[in-house]
Amino acid sequence: MKKKKKYNIKLVKKYLVLLLLPLIYLIYITILFAYIPQNLKGKRVEITHGMSYIKVYEKLGIRFNVIDRIYAKIGKKSLKEGSFRFDKNISKRELINTLNKPQGRIKLTIPEGFTQDQVLERIEALGLANKSEMIAALNSIDFPYFHEKDNYDGYLFPETYFVSSNMSAKEIAKLILDEFMKNFPESDYPDKKKFYEDIKLASIVEFEIGFNEIESENVAGVFKNRLQKGMRLQSDATLKYVLKRKVLKKDLQENMSVYNTYRHEGLPPTPICNPNKKTIKATINAPVSKYLYFFMSGDKTYYSMTHEEHLKKRNEVKWKN
Repeated sequence: MKKKKKYNIKLVKKYLVLLLLPLIYLIYITILFAYIPQNLKGKRVEITHGMSYIKVYEKLGIRFNVIDRIYAKIGKKSLKEGSFRFDKNISKRELINTLNKPQGRIKLTIPEGFTQDQVLERIEALGLANKSEMIAALNSIDFPYFHEKDNYDGYLFPETYFVSSNMSAKEIAKLILDEFMKNFPESDYPDKKKFYEDIKLASIVEFEIGFNEIESENVAGVFKNRLQKGMRLQSDATLKYVLKRKVLKKDLQENMSVYNTYRHEGLPPTPICNPNKKTIKATINAPVSKYLYFFMSGDKTYYSMTHEEHLKKRNEVKWKN
C-alpha cells in the first residue's frame, strides 16, 4: 500500500512538472513579449498591402511566436501600410501596437522656382531630415543625369509630395528624383551634357519671368540667340542665386562670381532653381529668336533686336507709367 502511495506521489509530481513546464515557458515568452526590448534601433520596415506579421518580423530579424499571434488576433491588431522606422529598442507588444498606428502623412510642397537651399530648408522645417542628411542622401542615389557635386538644382521636381513622418532622408530624396525621372526619362535625353545646359537655361527663364508658356519660349529664344552670338546673358537672376538678395547695379559691375553673367560669358555652372516641366519643355523646344534683348513691365514683355531699341522702349514704358 505504501509503495502504491509513493508511486502515486511520484506520478503526480511528474504530471505537475509536465503541466508547469509549458506554463513556465508561457510566462517566460509573455514577459519576453511584453517587457523585453528587441533589437530594433535604427531598423526600418516598409509594410505593403497584404503583408503578414510573420513577414514583417522576418524583415526585422525577430521571431514571431504564439504570444505574438494571440495578442495580434485577440486585439484585432491589423497591420497598417507605410514606412516604419525605429529610433530605439522596444518590446514586441510595443512593436505590434506601433505597426497598428496609421502613419502620419506630411505634405511636402516644392514650388516652381525654388532653389535647392529652399527645398532642403523646407524639408528640415517639417522635421523630416536636415540639410547635410539630405545632401548625403541625394549623393547616395544612382542618378543618371549630370550635376555638380552636392548640387541637384534643376532636378528637385516641383510637386506636392505626401511623405511618411518616419521616412529616411534617402527615401525622400529618391521620391523627389524619381518624380523628375518619370517626367524626363533617361532614354529621351541621351545627351546628358546638353540636357544639363537646357536645364540651366530653363532655370534662368523660370527665375526671370516665372511661368508663361508663350513668354518662356520667347525669352529662352532670346537667351539662345545671345549664347549663339557669344554675348553675355546679362541676367540678374544668376547672381541673385548666390547672393540670396536683391542684386544692385554695383554687384553686377564688381562681383566676379562665376554666376555673374554680366561679367562672364555662357551659362552659369549650375541651374539656379528648379523649374517646372512646362518651362523646361518650352526652353528645349524654343527656336533661336531674332531678338537679343527683353524686359518686363507689369504683365507684358518687350523684345528688341538692338540695344538702342531696347533702351528706347524702356524709356517709353517708363514715361507711360
